[in-house]
Amino acid sequence: FVPKILAVFASIIICGPWMLTKLTDFTTKLFQYMSNMNR
Repeated sequence: FVPKILAVFASIIICGPWMLTKLTDFTTKLFQYMSNMNR
């Protein structure tokens, strides 16, 4: 139980910044696409 929690936290710490940049890039592209559709 405890090693699994530690592994999850380690993967979040390692992959967190990459996932955050991917998510923000996706959201900005999504909003740009939506604003282009409204024109």
